[in-house]
Formats: sequence, C-alpha cells, structure tokens
Amino acid sequence: MPSKAYRAYERDCLKWLMGYRGARFTGRVAVKALYWMPDKRRPDLINLEEATADILEAAGIIDNDRNIVSWDGSRIVGVDKENPRAEITIEEVF
Repeated sequence: MPSKAYRAYERDCLKWLMGYRGARFTGRVAVKALYWMPDKRRPDLINLEEATADILEAAGIIDNDRNIVSWDGSRIVGVDKENPRAEITIEEVF
C-alpha cells in the first residue's frame, strides 16, 4: 500500500504530465532520470526510479514499466530548494 506522501507525490506528478504532448513509447526503452531534491535528505535511488517508472506508466508515456531495460546515467544530482525536480530522458531501444 503506497504511503500518503507517495500518493500526493504521484498526484502532483500526474498533474504536471497532463499537458505532455510528446512521444508515447510502446516497446523497450532506456530511461535516464536526474533528480534534484528539495532538501538534503537522500532517498534510495532505486525507490525514486521505481516511482518514476510507475508514474510514467500511469501517465501513458510508457505502456508498461517492465519495458524499461536501462536506467544508465540516472542519479541524484543534488538539492534545489526552489525547484526540486526530475529531468527524464526516454529513448527507444531496438
């Protein structure tokens, strides 16, 4: 059962992604996610990636998160109190 904090995070992310008009991915993909956190607390990177995958699927940007075959280059970059964010790059893998 997702926590209350996760559900709020997912809801906020999905609001941002409602306006996304870019590519939709139905096959294998490589994802790179760069995370800027709101404070110095460090979550586990794997948990951030898992949340990102679930949200990308819920938003319809990828059809299934099991199609993510690579997270190369993903990392927690640092802290940005004014603009915490995740910058995500998705590429098809043939």
